[in-house]
Amino acid sequence: MKTIANFLRPDEAQLLRLKLHSCGIRSSVQDENVTQLNPWRMWATGGVRVQVADEDLQAAQIFLERERQSKTELKPQPVNGGLECLSCEAEIPLGQSRCCACGWSYKDHG
Repeated sequence: MKTIANFLRPDEAQLLRLKLHSCGIRSSVQDENVTQLNPWRMWATGGVRVQVADEDLQAAQIFLERERQSKTELKPQPVNGGLECLSCEAEIPLGQSRCCACGWSYKDHG
């Protein structure tokens, strides 16, 4: 088993484990109980660890990289001082959050 991620909170580790499982990647959460029963030991154990089987390591790394990319892609991208609409790619003027072309809004979507 190889550790692919460390978390301070057990729920974050479990969420990653469930996402990996939904992709067919076997994983487990380690030190969850230690960090809940003795939070001060979390730093000594490296927090809550998500581990995958050796044969699933490459697939898990690809999954994590895609997760990181998808999180950065949702951030508003500046265009000529304004933002680009994620729905229709029209320019949203600086200071506004709603697209004049299609009505999509960053405020409505996180």
